[in-house]
Amino acid sequence: QGGFYAGADLLNTNIEEIATAANYEIRQVYQTVGFTGIEKFKNQDKYRQIDLIESRVKNAEHSIRDRINVAALAAQSGSAVEGLGNLVDTAGTGTVGGINSATAGNEFWQNQQINVGSFSAQGQKQLRTLHVSCSRDGYQPDFHVCSTTVWAYFETEMEPRERYLTVSGPNGGELGNFGFPYLSFKATPVFYDRALTTDRWYMLTSEFLMFMAAVGVNFTMSPFINPVNQDAFMAKILWYGNFVTNGRKYQGVGHTITA
Repeated sequence: QGGFYAGADLLNTNIEEIATAANYEIRQVYQTVGFTGIEKFKNQDKYRQIDLIESRVKNAEHSIRDRINVAALAAQSGSAVEGLGNLVDTAGTGTVGGINSATAGNEFWQNQQINVGSFSAQGQKQLRTLHVSCSRDGYQPDFHVCSTTVWAYFETEMEPRERYLTVSGPNGGELGNFGFPYLSFKATPVFYDRALTTDRWYMLTSEFLMFMAAVGVNFTMSPFINPVNQDAFMAKILWYGNFVTNGRKYQGVGHTITA
C-alpha cells in the first residue's frame, strides 16, 4: 500500500500482495563426447594431423548450445528448457513459472502481444504500438529477434532508406554495396535466428529475461571414462538451469505476420 499524506495522517499499513512468486523447474541438458581406442592411438603426436579430442570437445560444446538455443526459441515441451513460445505467448496469457496469468488477480503476469498482419501495409505501425505496450516503469525493449522471413519483410521496408555506397574490392576496385549488414528498431538491434520456425517478432527486455544456470553444472565436462566392454572413451558435458522471466509484462510478441 502507499499514497500521499500530510503531517500526522494515518498510513494504510495493510500488506498488499502485488506479485506471486514464479517457480521454474531446473532443466538438465547433456552432450556426449567420445572417441575410440584406435582414434586415440592415431592422435598421438607423431601421427596427429589435428587435435582429435579438442575438436570433438568443441563440436560437443557447439551442439549443446545449439540444442538450448532451439528450445529457447520454441514452446516448452517435455524436459526442455522454457521457450519464448510460452514465456511470451501469442495470446498474452498462459501458465508460466506455475502462475496462471488468466486467473483473476494474475493479470500482472500477462505479456504483450499484437496481431501484425501484413508487414508492408502496417508492420512498422503495429510494432510501434507493441513497443509502447512493452515500455513501462522506466524500461523498454532492448533486443529483438524474428524469423528469417520476417527479417526479409523488415529489410524490404527499410530499402527506401538505404544508402548505396561503394566498398573496396579484392583488387582495389570499387564494388557496389547493397543491403544492410545490421538492422535496428527504436535504436535497438534486430536479429534473425534460423531456429525460430514461426513467423514472429519477439520484442524483449533483457532486464527481466535470463538464463539461470546452476552453480557447478554450467557446461561442465566430466572426466573421460573407459567402459569395461568397449575400446572407447566417453565424457559428458552437462548444463542445469532454465530460461526464465521475472517480468512478462515487459516482453512482447508480434504474430500472424504476412508479407
